[in-house]
Amino acid sequence: AYTSRYIIPWSKLLYVPSLFNIEFGYHSGTYHIQECWVGNSPNGELWDFDGDQVQVKVSYQSSWFVSEPGVESDTVHLELKSGKDFVISIYVTDNNDFPLGSTPALGYSGFYKGGNTSSDTAPDAYDPWLQTGKQCIIEHIYQPLPYYLQGTVKQKGVPVERTVRSYIRSNGLLYDTTQSLTDGSFQLNAPNDTTEMFVIAFDDAPGEQYNSLIYDRVKGFTL
Repeated sequence: AYTSRYIIPWSKLLYVPSLFNIEFGYHSGTYHIQECWVGNSPNGELWDFDGDQVQVKVSYQSSWFVSEPGVESDTVHLELKSGKDFVISIYVTDNNDFPLGSTPALGYSGFYKGGNTSSDTAPDAYDPWLQTGKQCIIEHIYQPLPYYLQGTVKQKGVPVERTVRSYIRSNGLLYDTTQSLTDGSFQLNAPNDTTEMFVIAFDDAPGEQYNSLIYDRVKGFTL
């Protein structure tokens, strides 16, 4: 098994989003990504994570096959920190899983280690990626269109401030959390304009029973 890490210097980042998607390259044949993590590097350690790394998923799965062009990740939520390099770590079964092709000169560094069992662990004896004819698995990193859910929270007809959370309807996974304003209004992030979601407002006061489903089967929209 192999873990490959790609380091994109802070100076090479053209913009610094907190939400982004990753497209995985397909060049010659199907390969299996068993794990993918992204994060910021700590000062002085180019290919380590600073502890706030985030796992990348495709269709809410942590492991997937790339068998055609255009395989894209779910939206990744990660704060890219000023001055710190961006680290991408990918775990594959075999070094032949790295697609063939020419590596473009983007200013990044590549490192790999054989025999690692996870792509979120601290690196140990990573080596510069020197194998010729290999190409970075990452095809594109791009900022998605922003999709939102909006609404108003009321308790017995009166607008209230509440913790508001959105969930993916098909699997119940939490997607985003916010706080409604004094007028009851809120805005949450949504993955796209097709995924059905539901929204719950939570009352944090002890003994209160006002947790309620306020929206169901809603989909994101762009402003």
